[in-house]
Amino acid sequence: MQTLPQKWRGRDSSGHFGPAGADRTLSDWDETPPDAWLETRRGGHSSRHPIRTDEFLIGRSGHCHLVLGSDHRYISREHAVIVRSNGVYWISDLSINGTWLNGRRLLRLKRERLRPGDIINIEDWELVFHVSLGRDADMQ
Repeated sequence: MQTLPQKWRGRDSSGHFGPAGADRTLSDWDETPPDAWLETRRGGHSSRHPIRTDEFLIGRSGHCHLVLGSDHRYISREHAVIVRSNGVYWISDLSINGTWLNGRRLLRLKRERLRPGDIINIEDWELVFHVSLGRDADMQ
């Protein structure tokens, strides 16, 4: 699996959010803006993470595309996955501790379709799913 460069994670080497993470906008990205991204929110900080692969792994393990820190270790090494299939984004919970989508707990290993503005909760993390303007009409 591909690991995102440190700058995309919005955290420094100790796992804390850097000041640039909250200020990052699409125009700040070095590459072409992604079709979709997650805005992560925790403890008053936020950052953006592009989804550039067909399988985007979320968890506390270093090999995940989005690494989430946990004070209580309720986040699994591989907690959830976002899959892009035929231009549609899906999320699946891979954990025992649970993943919530718009306030509803996902069934483990069952995929649910993601739509712009959907809110994913994992422990005390809030992840907001976004798509680029041109893709937004396709996602409805």
